[in-house]
Amino acid sequence: MDDLKGGPKKRKISREKAFGIAFPGVPYKALTFTKAYRTYELGRQNRIIYKQFMEADREEAGLWSGFVKHVTS
Repeated sequence: MDDLKGGPKKRKISREKAFGIAFPGVPYKALTFTKAYRTYELGRQNRIIYKQFMEADREEAGLWSGFVKHVTS
């Protein structure tokens, strides 16, 4: 998502527009997105948990629900 928003030399677009590009057809809900984004950022700060879930990829051990449990507990 941050890549879509652009850097210092790129034209920046709104978070809602970036969401629409990344997830076409999915309605943007600002509060839901913000909560999920904050959880993700919090999880990224704990490199061990983040690495564990990124390596699990699309396996059950890498599901978002498990990531949220680890980060918010």
